[in-house]
Amino acid sequence: MGMNYGWVVLTVITLLEGLSGFGRTTALSPFLKDLCHDLSLTTVQISGAYTLANLLAGFFLPKIGFSYDNKNPVHFMRFYVCLFGGAFILLSMLRFLELHAFFNFCIFGLSFAAIRASVHAYAVVGRSTTAIWFGKN
Repeated sequence: MGMNYGWVVLTVITLLEGLSGFGRTTALSPFLKDLCHDLSLTTVQISGAYTLANLLAGFFLPKIGFSYDNKNPVHFMRFYVCLFGGAFILLSMLRFLELHAFFNFCIFGLSFAAIRASVHAYAVVGRSTTAIWFGKN
């Protein structure tokens, strides 16, 4: 019975990972007009910052894996939970800081890079936990 449960978990994780791709690209769409207005950025600039953030987060993937292998999992997760939350807090405060558009672009991009890196870290933990379970069973 335990082996069947593992396959169910693996199937659910795989489906969630695949379906979340749609959310990644469309999560900003309803807010794009307001973001442009609040941050004094164009849609192209927001798209560029988002693209650069994804690329930057991708470059950190090897470091994330290395960190997971060499750190206590609790400390690993605490760091990325704080990074994830801090990035959203910073994004929510951008309008009130009234910075120049260039700085809004940079902070927006770096915040999204932190969010994407955190999501990658969560995926590493989930996949590692699943692999350990299958290794034991």
